[in-house]
Amino acid sequence: MTVCRTKLRHFCHQTLLAMSVGFLVSKPLHAAAYELNTLNICDKQVSHTERLRISPVARPPFMRLFKEPGFKTPTRRISDSSKGVVVKPAGNPAPSWNIDESLLLLYRYAEDSTVQILLLDGQNYEEKQVLNLPDLASENLFWSHTDRAIAYFVSDSGDDAGQLIQLNIESMQRSVIADFAPMCQQAGFSANEGVLAKPSFDDNLFGYRCGIDRGKSLAIAYNRQSNDLHSLRIGSGEKIAADSAPSPSPDANHFWLHGQLFDAKLQLLRTIDSGDPSAAHTLAQRLNGENVLFQVADKPSPRGCNGDLWDGIGLIVEHSLAEDQCKPFINQTDSYGGVPEGTELFASAYRSPNWMAMATVGYEDIDFLTNKAPAPLLTSEIYLVNTRADRVRVCRLAHHRSFGDAARNASYDPSLGSPNVTLSPTATRVLFASDWYDSGFVDTYVLELPTFTLYSLAGRWVDEFSPSVVTEFVQRGEKLEFVRVDDNADSSNGIQTTGSGEISGNKIQLEYVVAVSDVRKVPGICDATITGKGAGNAKNIVLSCQDNYFGRFRTTLIRER
Repeated sequence: MTVCRTKLRHFCHQTLLAMSVGFLVSKPLHAAAYELNTLNICDKQVSHTERLRISPVARPPFMRLFKEPGFKTPTRRISDSSKGVVVKPAGNPAPSWNIDESLLLLYRYAEDSTVQILLLDGQNYEEKQVLNLPDLASENLFWSHTDRAIAYFVSDSGDDAGQLIQLNIESMQRSVIADFAPMCQQAGFSANEGVLAKPSFDDNLFGYRCGIDRGKSLAIAYNRQSNDLHSLRIGSGEKIAADSAPSPSPDANHFWLHGQLFDAKLQLLRTIDSGDPSAAHTLAQRLNGENVLFQVADKPSPRGCNGDLWDGIGLIVEHSLAEDQCKPFINQTDSYGGVPEGTELFASAYRSPNWMAMATVGYEDIDFLTNKAPAPLLTSEIYLVNTRADRVRVCRLAHHRSFGDAARNASYDPSLGSPNVTLSPTATRVLFASDWYDSGFVDTYVLELPTFTLYSLAGRWVDEFSPSVVTEFVQRGEKLEFVRVDDNADSSNGIQTTGSGEISGNKIQLEYVVAVSDVRKVPGICDATITGKGAGNAKNIVLSCQDNYFGRFRTTLIRER
């Protein structure tokens, strides 16, 4: 059997297993993944607006998959807390999974109020280690959007308070990329109890807020590429609350700060038409690259939300960052009434940006968790929203059964029982926390959606013996499309191959067609084997293929580092 020699090299350089070779070759992987994200996660989920009874269920067994009785979504409890202990995700805006979903971060709050950061396997949820990091608030640690092993954090106390650290989770090597403390001190503030905001999608624009002193603080913008720092005084006497941290937009062009929109240098652009800047919100990037702010709105917009019938009140209201535009996204017109108390959003599925996860406690209707009557719409629910402007849809996934702030048996801060709903980067899994009927402890649960698969192959791979040959996978559930190109364009010879495949266990079945010329198309098949434990631990893919042009051949793909 020959590997990448004579005319077989054309296959190794040109095999493109995808729906459309030309389309995928011309765009980066993330853009291709966005546009191929056509599977509707809601297809097998509840999407009506009828009231549903919250069925009483005992605490689910640890690590065992069960179907939540209200919605039949496969659910797994992945922590095993005891009385007084809380284990939960950080919640909006911090993603729990890293970019390839091979690793997962959770937070454990012990009875003595100490906090530990737990690193779990992102696929089987086994605890790998407790991270040894300086004191920091849970909102001060964020995964990189570009490197699976990198996270960013700022310590909020001690000698290194205010230092922006790049951390390699695998080697635990740290490097300081910026220090906000001097700027804080020059303005009369401390970096102790400072807060870091989630960075832009290119990990270039960061926002930070110094510690608060007498109701005042300093907001800082940091551009990593240019190493520029810009600041803005906030708090007492200003229009911006002191506890606000400047949040970069996904495209790194703007900052959102307590109802106001700034450019990347913290120059004010305009005030967002929001009735309550502190209401739950999330920054998102649409499928077409548009950057928007989604916000829960139970108060009317000051300027009427561009003539909206409900004056900008709705379950979700959308604000464009590019234009001064407010519009309702989901409201009474869509059969969703007022905004239930305790509603959360999370829109950081940056590899599948159609989707936003939401959770509602519904404190005003908390009795429905135990009175066995059909509960008002969205009470105690986890749900997904399709954010495509032409396809607004809500799919209801599970009852979380958490009392949150209404808990009476909590020896911890009851707010730690809030769901903190979190969506995976591919929008195939949803994390949430629950005190499970005010049990006195909080655990983390994961919902595994129909598009979830054990092996995540999405990303860039190279041929073991021809490293210039790059394979870019796009994956939805068990379905695969991928692109193979040679970085050396001179070796292309115009041969293209298109095909598709499906994962079954650690095996892949592929069918393809070699476009030898405009009129000659040669079909072929491949059997492939994946090695590794899944997700980021999938070490390589061995392809064994056959067709009437190349004959039989074999090649091995290795994940690009």
